[in-house]
Amino acid sequence: MEIQYRYALDNHDQPIDVFGLERASMDPGCVFRCVACGGELIAKLGDIKAKHFAHKSLTSNCAYESYLHQLAKRIFYSEYSKCLENNKPLHLVKTESVICNHFENKHGYTCARTENKHHDLTKYFDRVDLEKHHNGFVADVLLQSSKTGEVLFVEFAVTHKCEEEKIRSGIRIIEYSLTGEEQLEQVKSHNLRDSDEWITLYNFRTRIEKRSVCGGNCAAKLNVFVVYASKKSILLELEPHREVDSQVRGKILHLEVLGKSSGEKEEQILLFRQKVREAHFNNVPLKNCFLCRYHGGDGVENAVFCKVDRQSVGSNQAVECEKYRPMRTMSECLAQDKKNEEFVQKKQIGEMIRTLIPGPHIK
Repeated sequence: MEIQYRYALDNHDQPIDVFGLERASMDPGCVFRCVACGGELIAKLGDIKAKHFAHKSLTSNCAYESYLHQLAKRIFYSEYSKCLENNKPLHLVKTESVICNHFENKHGYTCARTENKHHDLTKYFDRVDLEKHHNGFVADVLLQSSKTGEVLFVEFAVTHKCEEEKIRSGIRIIEYSLTGEEQLEQVKSHNLRDSDEWITLYNFRTRIEKRSVCGGNCAAKLNVFVVYASKKSILLELEPHREVDSQVRGKILHLEVLGKSSGEKEEQILLFRQKVREAHFNNVPLKNCFLCRYHGGDGVENAVFCKVDRQSVGSNQAVECEKYRPMRTMSECLAQDKKNEEFVQKKQIGEMIRTLIPGPHIK
């Protein structure tokens, strides 16, 4: 079966794409060679079959994997050399962590973000060599700085991944896993992205930058715990770029800025419960069902289940409840939470069994 290649080496030993050739403008003196075995190739430029190169010798035993590995090295070397000669960039686009500290001083919180940063490799490494020895290893392509001596290996994996010993050396490596010629289009576009599944980076330093990213236009909300003169309490989610006082209404006895909201309902309920109890045991006058010995667990959708009235209620119902009996210590509150959690889990398991197994069930 004829092996069809898209690339060959021209008279100048440079990779050439068959898709860029036209029969009418072909140089009759041009001889094409295989990048793997060096054998002569014929450019097939017919109208019926897709353009391709084929070995002139029918007895060639050239392997596609060897061709692809050699081709990748040649194309990268050629493209990088052209970038250096023409003062053009070849970017490594890395997904890097950034800590936005815009509200760190004002509200005491930061936000973790990721950004795609373009690093022009030609600005760091002004020399490129093909299959070059360095520190006991041979790089498929070696990039090196003539000023600092720093190096970067570019390795192409077709049948074999990068050797463990090479990875453990500490040398920075870009490993490019290949299954087909089409993946080399990224190299020709001069953009290598670490987010692509076929690119792996080894021994690159991870530095997390800390700066204002959002410029005050933060998507997160600010948690503010408020106790009113009515003894009711609430956990508000406010706009961080606006002053807190301008967003809170009513007569306030206690206000505490808690930082960034998670936006998760369950986490918000747990935080609110914690702040209610801390405020109560610090002698802030409030009433709340999360302090009452008669409150039960009802999952996330309903904050509190009243064991006396046997119904779900809002936690501020305690302000108007004649049966309200606050617990005396934080330990007593935590013990009650444990009982409630066990009850909810047991209830959920029972509902699951009733769903999966039809028929009568003993309660």
